[in-house]
Amino acid sequence: PAGAPTVDVNDENVDLSINIAPTAHYSVNAMATLEERIKMELRNIGLLEDNEPDLTKREDDEVCGELRTVWQQLKEQVESNRQACTRLRSLCAQAVVEANHERQVRLADSEVERQWRALEKKSSGKKKK
Repeated sequence: PAGAPTVDVNDENVDLSINIAPTAHYSVNAMATLEERIKMELRNIGLLEDNEPDLTKREDDEVCGELRTVWQQLKEQVESNRQACTRLRSLCAQAVVEANHERQVRLADSEVERQWRALEKKSSGKKKK
């Protein structure tokens, strides 16, 4: 349409007319202009000012400061949890080794006791005859 706003995207003049759907001529360049089209519409109805905020500036308001503090606490807690998990894994591995050793000792003890009883029976049977 005549007089419709256009935007240059990668040396391609793209029509931003409201009558043309953003996907009518699908291309990466046309889709990249969607944000520009939305901004233009918001400016036209007065919801967006012409001066855009500098998003590279660091805001030091109360909320941002609190977020940074809590984020730092979270990082410290995550590191503490990681170290605790490492310690617990080591202790668990050691406990498993000890439990296996104790089980082997109990099995060996019961085998020795079983053999001892068998020998006692054998020797007591010979004494009676």
